[in-house]
Amino acid sequence: MQSENQQSESDQKLDILWGAQAIADFLGTTERKVWYQADRGLLPVKRQGRLLTASRSALRKHFATPDAATTATPAELATTDSAAV
Repeated sequence: MQSENQQSESDQKLDILWGAQAIADFLGTTERKVWYQADRGLLPVKRQGRLLTASRSALRKHFATPDAATTATPAELATTDSAAV
């Protein structure tokens, strides 16, 4: 049986999305749009060299918060004008 600390640590590992494509799949958008928004600070992501990481819970919270940097939902993000990208 896992201790409480081990269990919360494994939950945190499952919460992390590794790479722009994984983040895009989670949000229902394209990798290019993720990079565009990440470069402008519009998504709660961390950059580790050429790798983006994000927490699923942070992304959910970001899009649930009305005063977030962008008020688009993941579905709206997927349909944004591709000319802006």
